[in-house]
Amino acid sequence: MATQVFDIPSSGGMGWLTSLLLLPLVIGIALAIAFWPRPLRVEVTPAGLQIRGSVYGRSVPRSEWQLDRARVVDLAAEPELKPIWRSNGVGWPNYRVGWFRLRDQERALCFLTSTQSVLYLPTTQNYALLISSNDAAALLTALKSAG
Repeated sequence: MATQVFDIPSSGGMGWLTSLLLLPLVIGIALAIAFWPRPLRVEVTPAGLQIRGSVYGRSVPRSEWQLDRARVVDLAAEPELKPIWRSNGVGWPNYRVGWFRLRDQERALCFLTSTQSVLYLPTTQNYALLISSNDAAALLTALKSAG
């Protein structure tokens, strides 16, 4: 006897429904991979400041720093510098990375894992950097001696 093949009828085109249901899951996984917390690192060079470990990482040239206004802050003691409104970033407890509005309405690019030892560095580009550091005073000293 010869092999006989029989087709199974289509389910009626429900593939679009499966795709529609899986799309949010795929987007969620892609966003989780892109924004998952990674160790952050700051490099000070004569040319500028390099922030790595985040999709918001960037190079900030020395010419954009406003070192005369830079200082080490404790955000609990200076609540006007506390990030309040997230415009584009991650705002988890003990991990705030991305673009925020501070309580005083200033725009800030934040790299915060702690609020006690934070470098506040205004720039000439209409935003400030807020960077957590184990030793923010040493980071500020390195910025002042760079170049």
